[in-house]
Amino acid sequence: MNPTSSRCVVPPTTEPLSLDEVKEHLRIESSAEDALLQVYIEAVREICEHNTSRVLITQTWETVFDRFPGLVLESSGLDGEVLTLSRTASRTARQGLGLTLPIGPIQAVESIRYRDHNGEWQTLAPDAYVRDHVTGVDRIYPGPEGWPEVDARGQAVCVRYVAGYGGRWATPAALRVWMLLRMGAMYENREEYSSKALSRLPMMDRLLDPYRLSIY
Repeated sequence: MNPTSSRCVVPPTTEPLSLDEVKEHLRIESSAEDALLQVYIEAVREICEHNTSRVLITQTWETVFDRFPGLVLESSGLDGEVLTLSRTASRTARQGLGLTLPIGPIQAVESIRYRDHNGEWQTLAPDAYVRDHVTGVDRIYPGPEGWPEVDARGQAVCVRYVAGYGGRWATPAALRVWMLLRMGAMYENREEYSSKALSRLPMMDRLLDPYRLSIY
């Protein structure tokens, strides 16, 4: 099942590129533009993460789903009746459906919370679900008991997890090189338009290709 929204709740505490290595790459000795370079460093990291669906430095995310997979509407909701999603679908092969997390790499799932038919938030026990990340895309499947019933008003499931490669030097070299090249382009071209005849390096985005996650 695809999510309705995702957000970073604990941002990274450092960046994959240091100011010193960026200045060395750009052959800059002055400190006059250090603040600008720091903004560029954060920007190229965010672009890299967006283009690959991977986050680089350890950070915590929450992804929200309308419901658990395999649950169907049980009541009509007429005259103020509470809508409930129940397990009337097949449970074979762990219901054959999982919650797909939209980014990687996932280090750990911290919690799965859901809103029950009374509108109260509950937390699933860790042994109530199984994480599958063999293919590189993380999916979460129910345990033998299946998914619990949830409120059908939407956004009733929230998964909190830690993602990222780790620290600065855990980021793959190809992604670091791509970011350095992007830093050079941003530093040399500070306006939206250029009067120069520019040629794109054909190998640049190929550095990202092995790391792009095909999630959906």
